[in-house]
Amino acid sequence: MIRCLLCSCFIAAVAFTAEQEAVVVDKVPYTIEARFSCQWFESSTLRRIYDSHVNYQLTGTIPCYQGVHFGWRGWNIWWAVDYFQTSGRSLGLKQKTDIYIEPITAGLKWIFPKGRVRPYFGAGFKYYFAQVHANSPYVQKHKTANGPGFVVETGLQMFCTQYLFLDVFAAYSWIHLDSSSDRPNVIARSLNLSGVNAGGGIGVKF
Repeated sequence: MIRCLLCSCFIAAVAFTAEQEAVVVDKVPYTIEARFSCQWFESSTLRRIYDSHVNYQLTGTIPCYQGVHFGWRGWNIWWAVDYFQTSGRSLGLKQKTDIYIEPITAGLKWIFPKGRVRPYFGAGFKYYFAQVHANSPYVQKHKTANGPGFVVETGLQMFCTQYLFLDVFAAYSWIHLDSSSDRPNVIARSLNLSGVNAGGGIGVKF
């Protein structure tokens, strides 16, 4: 009787251990990535004034969930900081003008949680810091504008090694800012900085 009881306990322990091992999954990684993309303004006026140029971004993700539920494992907190600068010529007098845009991003991103190729989509809020400099005596020389916007994006992470991956993506950002002027009694116009970014990056997971 005692031998049968011990055998039953042993079998139950083995079964429990196997069940626990079956649900063990890899840890959802943190990621950090350097990105480069081309930016196109939605505003036809800005497209006529400014050249397309490279947007530089440092971005990353922080996992929200480390459990076994597959769908929940894809959710991550998403953060990013960008720098964009380009030059152009005013439409009338062809005076040189420069624009600087430095947004920060916070949102959520769902990344397919397994495999070497991992599609993803994300959405979040941006806060923009923008400056426009114009070398003309007939318009305000410096405009500054800060304010909130939003962004949606989709892309693919492609792992080259266990820790290194390449990324291709496309994003749409929406932002309308009321600019301030460095000259008294001048009413500054709103800046429509909405547009599309498309590009790639290289990142690591850890």
